[in-house]
Amino acid sequence: MKLKSAERKSKTDSATTTKASAEGALETQTKIDKMTKEIAKLRKDIKKNIQQKNEFFSTKVTTQKQSDLFTKSIKTIETQIKNIKEFIAEVETTITGVEAKIKEEKATKKVIESQKAAFKAAQKKTAAEEELNSERIITEKKKAVATAAAKECKKKFDEETNIVKKAADQLKTLKKTAGDSKGSKEEKARLETESE
Repeated sequence: MKLKSAERKSKTDSATTTKASAEGALETQTKIDKMTKEIAKLRKDIKKNIQQKNEFFSTKVTTQKQSDLFTKSIKTIETQIKNIKEFIAEVETTITGVEAKIKEEKATKKVIESQKAAFKAAQKKTAAEEELNSERIITEKKKAVATAAAKECKKKFDEETNIVKKAADQLKTLKKTAGDSKGSKEEKARLETESE
């Protein structure tokens, strides 16, 4: 009996153990399945993370290349801006020089116009002086002619005045002689007629 009970107990233990072993195996299998799923999920996550890391690295490289391109573009643009500023400075210098030359030419033109005006005025003055001199010469010639004519007239006047004076003196003398002479009235009349 003891043996039988021990056998029974052993069978019961064995069944319990088997049952416990089956439950343990099931539990282990469940844990293994769960862990397999977690490993698969971890692998998927790792793969996703690696892919994201690669994409990030690729984006970083692309961003760095773009940054380098932007830096080169900025340097190129700065060089172009510098060249444009230099060109503008040269153009402004040229414009300033041209404006100065234009001002100088205008000033020269004004001086030349002033000189032309002065020359024309001098010519007009010279022409006026020549005309005045011509008129003066003509006037002096007319004056000389008039003076000569006046002298000639005065000379003739003086001569005629002398003749008239002599005639008046003769008339006086004749009248006196006629008055002194006791001649006839006819002779007196003749003498008076001669004196007139």
